[in-house]
Amino acid sequence: MLNSMLCHKCHRKLLATLLGRTSTTIGSLHRRLSVVFYGSDEFSLETLKVLNHDFKRHTSGDTTALITRLEVVLSSRHNIISRFAQQNQLTSHEFPYELPPKMYDLGVVSSFGYLIPNRAIKACRLGMLNIHGSLLPRWRGAAPVNYAVLHGDPITGITIMRVKPKK
Repeated sequence: MLNSMLCHKCHRKLLATLLGRTSTTIGSLHRRLSVVFYGSDEFSLETLKVLNHDFKRHTSGDTTALITRLEVVLSSRHNIISRFAQQNQLTSHEFPYELPPKMYDLGVVSSFGYLIPNRAIKACRLGMLNIHGSLLPRWRGAAPVNYAVLHGDPITGITIMRVKPKK
């Protein structure tokens, strides 16, 4: 429960800021993005919810929405991301999914657990971002929020970094 509460608040603020900043830098897109999302757990679900909220605004005719296409790459057909994608009628692909070149503007990775192939990173025209549940480099790995709480860290947060091929 604590994990979900922390993630929800942090994700909503950071992604709203990120999406707002992205819209000012993409010029020729006129605030339109096709996004491919990689995630696998409750932490990543909060990211997907924020992205999907913007996408749903577009599908309902809101011209201020930034995301015009949202697809999901799944690590498994039996996880929380898969269920959310199905419930919200999002197009999903099982990993490893071969992304067609330049088919997406932006890739977003959150708690995925697999190394994203170089071709998938390069297939996203504006690049790919990873949302990590800690202030790196303090807690790397699969459970950074849990480690921060267990060790009584007085300050924690989320790191957003650009994913680069071979790094």
